[in-house]
Amino acid sequence: MFDDSERHMKIIKTLANTNRGLTRNELTAQSGLPSGGDLSLKLEELVESGFVTEYPFYRNRRQMSRYRLSDEYARFYLKFIKGNKNSGERTWQRLGNSHSFRSWSGFAFETMCLKHVNQIKRSLRIDAIYSTNSSWFNANAQVDLLIDRDDNVINLCEIKFYDAPFTIDKAYYLNLKNKIAQLKEETNTRKTILLTLISAFGVRENQYSKELVQNNLDMDALFCE
Repeated sequence: MFDDSERHMKIIKTLANTNRGLTRNELTAQSGLPSGGDLSLKLEELVESGFVTEYPFYRNRRQMSRYRLSDEYARFYLKFIKGNKNSGERTWQRLGNSHSFRSWSGFAFETMCLKHVNQIKRSLRIDAIYSTNSSWFNANAQVDLLIDRDDNVINLCEIKFYDAPFTIDKAYYLNLKNKIAQLKEETNTRKTILLTLISAFGVRENQYSKELVQNNLDMDALFCE
C-alpha cells in the first residue's frame, strides 16, 4: 500500500507490542525511529488508512495523545499467525487456551468499544448532549475512554472483556475507586463522575457494583440503533 513501507511496518510492529498504546515520544523511543516530519507523515498515513488510531488525551494535551494498532487482522496476524505458520495441527487449540489469547481478547473488545462510541452514547441516552471523547492516564491509573459532557457530567468508561457476566471483587473495586480519585485530584474537575462499566455480558450485581457502577452496558450497546 505504501512506498518505502519499512517505517510503516516498524511503527505497526512496535504498537503491536502494547495494549495500552504509545505516546509519540514512547513510540520513537521504542521503535528507534527519529521524531520529525517523516514520522508524522507515516503516522498520518497509517491513521488515514485505518491501521492505527490516535486517541486524544483529556483536555487536548496533544503530546499525551496515544496511538494504538487498531486494525484487527494486523494485530491478530502478528500475535498468532506470523510465529506459528509451521506449528502443525491443533496449534489453535493450544493458543486459544493461553494467557496471550485472553490478553488479545480483552484488547480486541476494548478496540471494538472505542470504535462504537456513538452507539455507546445512544445506549446511555446522552447522544443529544454535546460531548468529547478522550483517554486519561497518570503514573497510577489509566482510563481508556472518558466522555466529557456539556451537562457537567463525565462518564468514566471502564471496558472489561469476560466470557460470562463480570464480577467486581474487592481488589478491582479498590482499583476503580483509585481511578476515580486520581482523575478528580489531577484534573481538579468539578463535574460529576459516573462510572460506566462496559463488558461483554454485563456485570453481576454485588455490594461493590451497587456502590460504584452507575451505568452497566453489555455488548448489545455497541449495536444500538
